[in-house]
Formats: sequence, structure tokens, C-alpha cells
Amino acid sequence: MDHPDFEFIKLDYNYIGFRNGIYDLAVAKFINTKDINGNAQVRKYINQDFVIKTKHHTQQLLSLSVRR
Repeated sequence: MDHPDFEFIKLDYNYIGFRNGIYDLAVAKFINTKDINGNAQVRKYINQDFVIKTKHHTQQLLSLSVRR
């Protein structure tokens, strides 16, 4: 919620915050904390690291589950 006494704080509904950065919903991209330019007021903060699962990681998990 925007507040007239804090006009310098703009809530950005496109960002979800994590311990290690922010996820930009508008472009479906994660930005590490060290790469954030300026300030961001996120719509929601989740107190855990954002983990990117790559295609290789997914294939590895699938191959492990097939071996069972």
C-alpha cells in the first residue's frame, strides 16, 4: 500500500524478494542481490534462497528416479 508520508517508497508489484535476490515477474528473471541497481520494495518476501533448476539438474533428477 502506498502512503502519502512515504512517497519515496514505491511498492513494485513485479518483484518477489528472496534472501539471495529478487524475482522479476514482468520478465520472468531472477536478479542476484549483488546485481540489483538501486532500491526495490518487493510485493512479497520469502525467507529462503531462490534456487534455479536447470535442464541438466532436472534430467539428473529424472535419471535418478528411473533407477529406483
